[in-house]
Amino acid sequence: MSPINILENQRKFREAIGQFITAFAEVEVYLTIYDSMIDSKRTNNVFLVESFSNPLKIKLKHINRFIKEYLGDNFYLRWQIIEAEIEDLNLFRHHIIHGTGFSSYWSETIKTMLKEDSKNQILNHREFSIKDIKALSERVYHVLTGNDGIQGIFFEDFMRDFKTYLQSQ
Repeated sequence: MSPINILENQRKFREAIGQFITAFAEVEVYLTIYDSMIDSKRTNNVFLVESFSNPLKIKLKHINRFIKEYLGDNFYLRWQIIEAEIEDLNLFRHHIIHGTGFSSYWSETIKTMLKEDSKNQILNHREFSIKDIKALSERVYHVLTGNDGIQGIFFEDFMRDFKTYLQSQ
């Protein structure tokens, strides 16, 4: 590769990574909204600050517990699919954000490396192409606005059922 191609490759990777990270941040914001509504038992003027500091896994666990207990099996099955996809995408996010520090942009892929097991010092290696990272972004967009998106149809159904729950309390 000539130096200009290396710079172009670097730019394309950075754009793809930025798009993925920004999209995943939207997922985290919507999970914060769900978590805050559940915690405050309100749909308006929800105070997001406390929930914002909660780790993603805590938010997912809190939302999961609420949906399982109060919104019924059908809703819970829908949520389990969404939650599994978010957890899988979060693993990729973790690799891309925390594991690319030693990688260069001189090739068609970037390599990530994260410690998988602190006791055995096992390292988990992955490689991502620009195409791979863009595909991850598409998966995130699907979680947000797809058939059962957390800022789309799923959100509307959640709000309807959540309001019914609040009225029953």
